[in-house]
Amino acid sequence: MNVIGRAKKDLQLTCAVLLVVGAAGPAAAATVTIEEIVKSGDPVPGRSAGIVFVGGSYVQPPSINDLGEVVFRAKSGPSSADAEGIYVYRPGQPLTVLVDTAGNRTTEVPGHDGASFYQFVHTTANNAPLLNNVGDVVFWARFHDPSSGTYPYGLFATTTTGGPIVKLVDTTTSVPAQDESTKFSNLFIDPLGNMPASLNDSGEVVFWGNFNLSGALHHGVYGTTVNGGTPVLLADSTQTIHPVDQPSTYTFITVSSEFAINNSGTVAFSGQFRPGTALLTGIFTVPVTGGDVTTEAFRLWPAPGSETTDHSYSDDFSGPDINNAGTIVFRNRPDGGWGLYAVNASGEHSRIVDNFGDFLVPNRLEEAYFDVINFATINEAGQMGCFARVSNSGKSNDQGIYAADVGDGSLQVVADKESIPPGLNPLSDAELRYFDGGGSAAINDDGHMAFWASGVDESGLLLNGVYFYDACAMEPVRIVDSTTAQADLGHSGAFSPDLYQFGDVRSGHYRSINNDNDVAFLAKFGGSTSSDFGMYIAHVTTEEFTAAIVVSAVKHTVGSGAHPGSTKTPLEDIEVCAYDKSEGSCALTDCGGISHQHYACIALGDLDGDGTADTEPCDPVNCCTTDGSGVCTIDLLPGDYIVISADATKTVLPDPLGVSAGDLADGEVMYKHLQQIERIDGKKVPGKTTRLTGSELLIIEPEFMLWEDTTELYPFVFDSIGDWGVTVTVEPPDGFVADYDSLSEDVADELEAVQFAVTEVGSDLVPTQTTFWVNHKGRQRIVDSNVDIMLTPDYAQSRGFDVAELRAKGLIKERLGAHGQGHGGAR
Repeated sequence: MNVIGRAKKDLQLTCAVLLVVGAAGPAAAATVTIEEIVKSGDPVPGRSAGIVFVGGSYVQPPSINDLGEVVFRAKSGPSSADAEGIYVYRPGQPLTVLVDTAGNRTTEVPGHDGASFYQFVHTTANNAPLLNNVGDVVFWARFHDPSSGTYPYGLFATTTTGGPIVKLVDTTTSVPAQDESTKFSNLFIDPLGNMPASLNDSGEVVFWGNFNLSGALHHGVYGTTVNGGTPVLLADSTQTIHPVDQPSTYTFITVSSEFAINNSGTVAFSGQFRPGTALLTGIFTVPVTGGDVTTEAFRLWPAPGSETTDHSYSDDFSGPDINNAGTIVFRNRPDGGWGLYAVNASGEHSRIVDNFGDFLVPNRLEEAYFDVINFATINEAGQMGCFARVSNSGKSNDQGIYAADVGDGSLQVVADKESIPPGLNPLSDAELRYFDGGGSAAINDDGHMAFWASGVDESGLLLNGVYFYDACAMEPVRIVDSTTAQADLGHSGAFSPDLYQFGDVRSGHYRSINNDNDVAFLAKFGGSTSSDFGMYIAHVTTEEFTAAIVVSAVKHTVGSGAHPGSTKTPLEDIEVCAYDKSEGSCALTDCGGISHQHYACIALGDLDGDGTADTEPCDPVNCCTTDGSGVCTIDLLPGDYIVISADATKTVLPDPLGVSAGDLADGEVMYKHLQQIERIDGKKVPGKTTRLTGSELLIIEPEFMLWEDTTELYPFVFDSIGDWGVTVTVEPPDGFVADYDSLSEDVADELEAVQFAVTEVGSDLVPTQTTFWVNHKGRQRIVDSNVDIMLTPDYAQSRGFDVAELRAKGLIKERLGAHGQGHGGAR
């Protein structure tokens, strides 16, 4: 697995944004990182060495669920060892085969002794595996039955964790409500070459199949579960029902292979009757467990929403989709026009968008109107991302994708013709032109979308791209396009992306965007043969942080003597991250605390401070990088944080710098300092800051001193606004002697320092107590603090200490070299 860019943060909230470096408060900009799942030429799990993934027309986009699991169909080669397979990626796990035609996971087809899987794709079918949010997988397969010498079809289920393969239904299964001898035929391939099936998060499955009865071909929709068992009839072309507002009962002549199921097990589908010479078509619902069919919309019912002319639904119903609230959306052509409509659980109808002239097209002349409107799926909030063509706008082949809301009838532009492609120069001639390569946009439950678009780049060359629509900022964001594909995806050659954004792309079907704003997509390179391909996940972070921590990072260089000169320089271009320190956080549970002894564990996974990672670091909530003045802003949600900057190379920060930032409130901008002190001998120690107000005085002292000689320098730096007088006293532990009892400095809008030389003559290893007597405008304040003590292994051993005992107490630390390696390591 190859991760391109920063590893994904574990962020689960809505409408969030990442930092803008150096900003003074919460920012607003989505960020994208791309993770490679697999590419052509990679070794195939479960196959012998030399067998690799190959491309071609067999390759289709991956599906993703809310767990971040990705399922896809692929082929392996070379040709002498061709095999088809279904594979799963699970976050943090290696790629795994679920089933393939090479005999992996099972050598027999459930319910058929000696049969083996032969094929996972029909030559005309778009029948990739289905995936729900709990990890159930449903797939179409053809298998070889040696007892009959035939190649039957079937639907099967398994899980992303490698559960048993279960037969749901195949061409040896009896058709429900028919004679036992009536079997399904040519199962699960509809006239358009699709695999019509859908799966909800409860593991309920609805599928379409056909059968022969008395020499006539019939078809219908049926229900089952991922556990198998006898399918149940939902509706078929032998079934008689009594539609609402109709004078009598009728028998379906058509039950569409377009349908959807929600998590309550309600199936929405379209069907058609022919009483005499007339056609009667409608939208219906039925429980997936079987039962009464309910009419939701029907021919000649009033089509809602037109302000100028009364219109009625025609027989041209398509779709539909249904969300968990029971709202159904569908497409219809009232009186020859196009429109998208909704009916809620109470039976109330509403218009989403149509093309009758009284629905204004955003960003276009008043005379413009929608011409063709594609079907779009609905999310849990009642939002959709619709593709539409526009007429009478003064632009040729005018088209775009629009964000629609079933609840309030609003319509927003996601991207339309002549939109500037995200990430490209707005002053150039780059523009988007086409959006209908995959249909309407895929949408998640927060209203964020994923879609394909093409146009021209800044040089006038063909541009293909995958884009994310940030519903909070109401603007598209580039995931990857032709101008960045080679750098972002690691491939060269012509770039052609593909992702699921047509029909039912919600949970349980072909889903390309999940509720964590992860977008799964396929990329093809080098031309139409797609022999070179890759499958990827784009992790998009879009949370709306409502608080911020502004960090100032500075290095203080201190000279020699009791009153040394001191200069400060910004720590530029260092990454600073905020980590959760609340109860149950990684910092507290995995690293054991949030003091300076724990910074390396939290940020680097270095448990014992020896410069090597021995566990996984904690995941930061958000990060920023300091600018030329050493300042950056971390945008956050309210909470308790520890802010740490660590340098894995140890060239800038031999030891991590950290500061606590607790009780960050909603809307608050908190200011924090990261301090490093460099002594005259070149050794760098992390500093901690006490801030006094009434102008301002910063007292910077070492977090700890690492003893590796009998005498060590203890520097203290004062940075002021206004006039201050400071006297410092130090009380080393028994067995240590300071060269001065106290040192004083007057600090007036400047930087000053004092420095003690402390010599070890005994063995009481406890922190050095410090007291600061501060005078400002006639008022005296006393600040008590301390400087921790730590010893290198060599020094501890030379002084006769038990190194293991001190290490157990957290008093041993390696002096880290330029590349983070410890020196003098008696263990």
